[in-house]
Amino acid sequence: MSKVSDSIVLTTAIISARFFGGNQAAAMLYMSENNMLLCLRSLLLTDGFTGWPTR
Repeated sequence: MSKVSDSIVLTTAIISARFFGGNQAAAMLYMSENNMLLCLRSLLLTDGFTGWPTR
């Protein structure tokens, strides 16, 4: 089982509501095809202000 952070779930929900008419499957497919989930995950692993890794 894969663990997904709350922020990734929330971001996917916002993108699906805004751009895909609430279709979460289409939003997840779009995000995975464009490597947006990997980019978002790497941003969440660092502090947004300093760029230092979070603990």
